[in-house]
Amino acid sequence: MPTLSTTLTMSSVDAFSHQPINISTNIELAVEAPYTDLSRVAAPVSGVKELHGATGSEVLYFYVKHTGLLAVDSTATTNAVTVLNATGEPIATLTAGEFLFIPVTAGEGLEVTSATGAVFVEYLYFTKV
Repeated sequence: MPTLSTTLTMSSVDAFSHQPINISTNIELAVEAPYTDLSRVAAPVSGVKELHGATGSEVLYFYVKHTGLLAVDSTATTNAVTVLNATGEPIATLTAGEFLFIPVTAGEGLEVTSATGAVFVEYLYFTKV
């Protein structure tokens, strides 16, 4: 069975005046098909780009990253990208370079949109075993 190795590290010496932050956690996740290769799509200005439809009975692990590039000519942008569930409810706002990694509820899709200029996003997903 394939596994996905994930690590999250957060550290700061000045985020809080009274203590430093140094958190690191990791987990090996068992995954299976269906999945997608690392893909790049444009988060459109009008409408949404569906990354995965609201179908299936499995939880999906999703990675979505704002590339910081406009889809029209790959120039740098600070335009935000909104990540939405299949019912159109925003679940995250990403700016250039930001990313998310989340388990998405079974049967719940994921979409992206941009308010002021189509932006490239990278994404991939795996099915949770």
